[in-house]
Amino acid sequence: MKDPMFAPYDFFIAPAPAAQPASPPAPDATAPAPDDTPRGSWKHGDGLQFIDCDRPAIDLYAKDFEGSTGLHQFLIQTGATPARGSGNGTPHRLPNAFGCLQMLLPDEGAPAGGTPTRTLVVSMTPQHLHSRISDLATAPVEDRRGRTCMSNFSVTLLSAAHDAGIDRGLPGHELYFEDLRLAIESRLITLYLRCILGVEQAPETMSPTIARHVLEFIEDNLGSNLHLDDLSEVAGLSKFHFSRAFRQTLGMSPHAFVMSRRLARVLDLLRNRLPVGRVAALCGFSDHAHLTRQFKRSFGTPPSAFNAR
Repeated sequence: MKDPMFAPYDFFIAPAPAAQPASPPAPDATAPAPDDTPRGSWKHGDGLQFIDCDRPAIDLYAKDFEGSTGLHQFLIQTGATPARGSGNGTPHRLPNAFGCLQMLLPDEGAPAGGTPTRTLVVSMTPQHLHSRISDLATAPVEDRRGRTCMSNFSVTLLSAAHDAGIDRGLPGHELYFEDLRLAIESRLITLYLRCILGVEQAPETMSPTIARHVLEFIEDNLGSNLHLDDLSEVAGLSKFHFSRAFRQTLGMSPHAFVMSRRLARVLDLLRNRLPVGRVAALCGFSDHAHLTRQFKRSFGTPPSAFNAR
């Protein structure tokens, strides 16, 4: 059952009409795909890969996830049910509910067995991960803890948004998705530092309750001219502290997040065949041309072409 705190974000979570998935690229030896038929696979450099997988059968789940990979893996359950299985030869009752995040070290095998689920798998080579945390930790650190299961508001929200865009038939290589994956990686690095390495940072963040209020305000006012003053007032913070806390919590700036939500709503309205000018007004763009520039920048095609599909 999905967490009710995500009820306002049905675009992120609700099933979309079936679409033909993009053809996955050739397998990469540095970050092997964990499923025979992934919805999509996206590489960022030599050490980072995102894979959107369905697990329609337990035998595939068991075959692909038994044994260690040599990679740091972050398994984000964006559609799941509670499951039993085994990992590293030990039986587990796995909390694979919607929003569950599992962090696995390179020498750990991911769990085998379970029920059908959907997972966004983020794989990082040790070199990539340690290069990303080198400027965040004040002293050299080593992996201290094993498998960690948790949930995180922003990681779940961003990953579900990524899934929803793919479900709309987009290939996932557009700037819109790159921004989402960059934000997901940023949040995973922060969680890894705290939960695996035990490095206690003191970043300014918003509590889940405050974050939910801010996101609901954004969602309710996407058609308006949102200002930083408005958002910081909802959060009860100064503009300076709010900007830092928002980025630490969501992995992107308030402006970038608002734009991503506007574009997400644009996609939804275009599917309903609304005129582009009307969509621009409903989603907070100044005019048809403003929407066209932003849409083409993020998706590589004008909204009129998407509307004609």
